[in-house]
Amino acid sequence: MNVRQILYQFILLTYIPANIIFAETILVEGTVRHANTYQEIPYVNIYIKDHLIGTSTKLDGSFELAIPASQENMIIIFEHVSFDTLQLPLQQALQKKRFYMTPRIIQSSAISIVAQRNNSKIQNDIPHPISIISSKKFDIQGYVDAGDLLKNEQSVQVEEELSGKKTVALRAGNPDDVIILYNGIKMNNLYDNVFDLSLINIEDIQHFEIIRGSNTSLYGPEAFSGVINIVPKIYKNYYARFTQRIGTYASGDWNLHLNYNYSDRWSLSYSYKKGATKRRYQDEDETSQLLLN
Repeated sequence: MNVRQILYQFILLTYIPANIIFAETILVEGTVRHANTYQEIPYVNIYIKDHLIGTSTKLDGSFELAIPASQENMIIIFEHVSFDTLQLPLQQALQKKRFYMTPRIIQSSAISIVAQRNNSKIQNDIPHPISIISSKKFDIQGYVDAGDLLKNEQSVQVEEELSGKKTVALRAGNPDDVIILYNGIKMNNLYDNVFDLSLINIEDIQHFEIIRGSNTSLYGPEAFSGVINIVPKIYKNYYARFTQRIGTYASGDWNLHLNYNYSDRWSLSYSYKKGATKRRYQDEDETSQLLLN
C-alpha cells in the first residue's frame, strides 16, 4: 500500500463521520427582545429541557444554540431573573427569529437596601454633585439630538440659532463657560470655546454627566459654569443603520450610521447627518413665497 492509498483512506474515515454529525445538527438562532420596549435583552439563559445543552444571549440579545440531535418533543426554555420564563417547542422556535419576553412583576412588601454606589469616574476628580442622565430615560422619547434632550434638564439653558446650531449654558452663565467632553475628550471650538450640540446623535449615547458650579477648575478657566461629559456606547449591535425623522414646519432629518466592532473594547464608527426646515415668517401671509429655510 503506497502513501497515496493510505492518505485516501484516512480522509475517507474522517470525512464520513463529520458529514453525519453535521447532518444531524440543528441550529436555533435569533434575538431576544423586551415585549414592551422591543429592546435587546442580554444574558438570557437558553437551554433544552431535560438536556445538558444551552447557551446565553450576547450584549445585543442575539444567540446561537446548536442541537446535536433533534426530537419532536424537545422544549426550548428562555430564563431571565427579570422576565417570565418562555417555553417553546423546537419546531416552533425554528420558525422564529425574534423571541419576546414579558417583564416579571413580583408582589412583595417594602424592601430597604443600603449599598455603596458605583460612582462615575469623573467623580474621582471633582468632589461635586453630578447629574447623570441614563440612556433608559431618552431611548424611546424621540429627541432629535443632545441639545434637544438637555432642554428639559434643570438649570440648563440651550440656545438655538437660525442655522440650527445649539449651544448650552449652565446656571444662567455663558456658553463659552461650559466645557463639553465626549468620553473625556474636549470638544469645544478653539475660536469661541463653544460646541454645537446638534452634531451629537443620542442613538448611540450611554449617558450624560453634568457638573454644575465653579468647582471645575481641574478642566481650566473655561469651565467656570460647569462640565458636560457625553459617554457613548462602546458596543453597538449593528453594522449599518439608517434613520429618518419628519416634523412640523416641513422639517426633517436623516442619519446614516456605519459601525464595525473589532472586539469588546474597540470599534470603528462613522456617522453622517443632514437636516432641513422650512418656516414662514410671522408677518407674511400664506400666499407669500418668503420662507425661512
